[in-house]
Amino acid sequence: MQRRRIEVPLGSLNKELSTIERELRVDAEVPVTQLAASHIKFFREHLEPNARVLRRAYWECTGLRDLIESLDEYEPNHPCRSVKEAIAWGLERWGDMLDDDELEDWQSRGFAIDAAIEAIELPWFEPDRWLENMLLLQPVLLDRPPQHVRDHIRYRLSEIYRAFTFGLWMSSIALCRSLLEYSLKDTALQCGIERAKVGSRGELEDKSMKELSDEFSEQFPA
Repeated sequence: MQRRRIEVPLGSLNKELSTIERELRVDAEVPVTQLAASHIKFFREHLEPNARVLRRAYWECTGLRDLIESLDEYEPNHPCRSVKEAIAWGLERWGDMLDDDELEDWQSRGFAIDAAIEAIELPWFEPDRWLENMLLLQPVLLDRPPQHVRDHIRYRLSEIYRAFTFGLWMSSIALCRSLLEYSLKDTALQCGIERAKVGSRGELEDKSMKELSDEFSEQFPA
């Protein structure tokens, strides 16, 4: 009876966690989602850090822990190829089924079937990896409408998420650094931090990102 009293709320929590993760998948052009500040605080400080523990507790109560752990250790024979192979197989089968007249008709409509098959065989065409990378991303959570975010920040965020999705790691790092530097300079004055300093020659010069980061960290330790 006592076990059941624990299992029911843990089951509800597990269900809600799945719903939240599904809602936080990045599928919009601009990866920004609006939430109340209190909800963001609760998610970041309590729910997200403990999600894995809550899930394991539920699996333990229901006797599914061993099964889940065995699934975690499972390695398919052909990892990260299912979507790519489905596209390749579908295109090849479609091309084989068309007679010459039908093929010419589709090509006249702009369908480059042969070129599509060749593109799939290129080493950088990895849709399975792209989908895996997307699952690692969450939108930026803000307590104000996404439309209030400046356009150039929205564009850069979108590019960062795209670069990460396509596995362009150096581009992701460079874009993140660029956006961070811009954000520090853009908000420095309203946070009481000077953006410039007097240089060794007695002239004003922009502070480096490291200098700005250190000053922000001192003023806002959290």
